[in-house]
Amino acid sequence: MKVYIVTDMEGISGIVRWEQAQVGTPDYYAALPLLVGEINAAVDGAFAGGADEVLANDGHDGGCNLTHVYRDLDPRATYLTGTPRPQMLCGLDESYDALMMVGYHPMAGTPDGNLAHTQSSKTVARCWLNGAPIGEIGQMAVIAGYYRVPAVFVSGGQAATKEAEGLLGQVETTTVKWDQGETSAICLSHTKACEAIRTGAKRAMELVGQATPYVVQPPIEVRIACKRIADADAYAARGLRRLDPLTVEATVDSALNIWRF
Repeated sequence: MKVYIVTDMEGISGIVRWEQAQVGTPDYYAALPLLVGEINAAVDGAFAGGADEVLANDGHDGGCNLTHVYRDLDPRATYLTGTPRPQMLCGLDESYDALMMVGYHPMAGTPDGNLAHTQSSKTVARCWLNGAPIGEIGQMAVIAGYYRVPAVFVSGGQAATKEAEGLLGQVETTTVKWDQGETSAICLSHTKACEAIRTGAKRAMELVGQATPYVVQPPIEVRIACKRIADADAYAARGLRRLDPLTVEATVDSALNIWRF
């Protein structure tokens, strides 16, 4: 069985402040071992659950995080890192049996969601897909659904795992922290978080062949509410329709084109 893991950073236990996920800061470099530990735990769980091949996508903020800690990664998996990339989930295709998400955060607008955002915490206020609010968990599931690959596992804070369960239904989730506000959370120790993720990822492998891919049929309407008029101006200049001073939308003909904006 082939498993594709996509990683983020804001949903890792012990990472609760923006500075810890901001590439280049001292706090970021201190937080990287926490990311590596949870990725390795998911890789280990996937193999323990029957995976023959695992590809992990370095998905946080440009995708150049793992280059700093490459020697510490589980050698059984392969890793996608670096930019630019032709699409968000590079390398994913119909040959994969499952998608797993590690270190995910709640969507922008989530009350008290720790490090809640969608794409950019500085520019994007909310996103919708066909009229329904969507965050990065949903984005990954939609892209995987294009290839008929089900999302079977999500780890992160409680708000994120609750979001995943509400959207995907049949999915294994592992909560590693409990949101207390934008920059605070009650966190599991790193050791306990990794143990829980390994257990959850292994259990998620039982959903392979049972879980349903999250498929969105075109045409697909994408709507973005911006935080600043200047950001909406930039989207409009790229061809999106202006609905009001802060809101733009576009209609796309494929799930792979949803996030090209």
